[in-house]
Order: sequence, then C-alpha cells, then structure tokens
Amino acid sequence: MAEIILTRDLGRAGRGVTEALTMADDAGARYFVKLIQNPMYPSVLAYEYVSGKIAEYLGLPTPKIFIAEIAAPLVPSLGSKYGIAINAGPHFASAAVANIYGLPVIRSLIAKCVNTSSFPGIILFDALVFNQDRNNDGNFLFTTDNNEIALSIIDHGHCFGALQNAHNLMNYKDDWSRSYLPEMYELITDEAAFAEALVRFERLDSDFFATLVSRIPDEWTDLDSRERMLEFLNYRRDHLREMLVRNKNLFINWP
Repeated sequence: MAEIILTRDLGRAGRGVTEALTMADDAGARYFVKLIQNPMYPSVLAYEYVSGKIAEYLGLPTPKIFIAEIAAPLVPSLGSKYGIAINAGPHFASAAVANIYGLPVIRSLIAKCVNTSSFPGIILFDALVFNQDRNNDGNFLFTTDNNEIALSIIDHGHCFGALQNAHNLMNYKDDWSRSYLPEMYELITDEAAFAEALVRFERLDSDFFATLVSRIPDEWTDLDSRERMLEFLNYRRDHLREMLVRNKNLFINWP
C-alpha cells in the first residue's frame, strides 16, 4: 500500500492544525507528512489524498502526493519526541516544493503570476472537492524561476467539507465554498475563461474517481464515507457548469 518509506525526521512543518512533520526518505527527498494520529481526524488524510491526486491528474500546480509509511526503527523515537503514539502508518505525504518565494505570502503577487491561465482550473477544482480553506495564506504558495513567480496550491485536508466523516456529505452537494481567494476571482471577467477547464473536468470519468477512492486506506475512513465521497465527486462533476454560473456573483468583474 505504501508508495514511499520515510526514514528521517526533520522536525515540525509549520503551524498547521494537523501538526505535520517534515521527513525524508533514503534518497534525501523531503516530504511534508500528516500523520494518521493528527489532532483533527484520520479522514483528513483521505481528503488530502483524493483531492491531491485529482489536482495532479488535471495538471494543476500542486506537489505530488503519496501514501507513506514510516520505517519501523524510526517509529519509537518519533513517539518519544512528539509525545503521541505514532505508528508506522499509513500516513499522508506531499513532496516538498522547491524555490519557494519568501514568506509571508504577499497576495498582490497573485495577479502577477506567470501561470494565471491555471486559475480557472484551480477555482473549479476547489468547487469540485468543496474546499473549505483556500482563503488561507498557508494553503497556497509562490515559487520563483528565472525571476518569474508562479502560484501553487497545497494542503487539501479541508476539502469535502472538512467533515469528521463523509456520511452526510451529500447534504452539501450543491454548495459553493465561500473560502476562496478574492484576488484570484477578481481576474475572471466572463464564463469563457472557464471554457477549456470545464471540458477537462467534465471528462473526469467515474472509473477514475472510483479508482482513487478505492486506494484510500481503511485506516483513514470507513466504507460508507468512501462511497459518499465517490457519489459526491460524480454529482459535482456533472453539475459543475451550472454551479459556476449560479455563483457568478462572487466574481466581481464578471458582468
């Protein structure tokens, strides 16, 4: 089940509510790791995994993600260091992002990014997975390359409504998340901006979603929650276009 094995602990990763760790594998690759024993609940890892894989498949600017296992010899020392009963896993890991532009985040840079063409896809992605926490400076970042700045999206533990379990997820099937980036929405001037992205989203087939959900470890969430997540994704894909138009009032420059 594990896609990577983590062999080194590099300490806490920021101040997020899930108290992620920075870890590395034998090759020295670094990852941000959310533990199954995180202070929220294990289902956060399921939301991270499914959302991250969808974003990756769509070619959105986001780190690669993995189901991770902690090497057995490292487990006891982690428990002692962090004061919680950590096991080998499965845990969630996202690859560390290189060339991060200096923090704190400067939101005025959003409009200056070289990858603004990806913004309609990011907006639709957040709608598809019902992201409740995009408007948080810790959930996107800027990278630099040859003096150009690009935006990347990270941290999707608050998708699918950030519910402790997904049993009642379909109650929110028609809701549009109010946790969005106003600076990104301001750049949208008409429905045509979404034309290409909508085609890509509407081509996400049910088998793709089913495969993703089937890969969620049993330790992260129960069968009913996985079934509701799958039902939710299929419904949102089929109604994404009409949901977008229904919420056009949120885009202040879209007449």
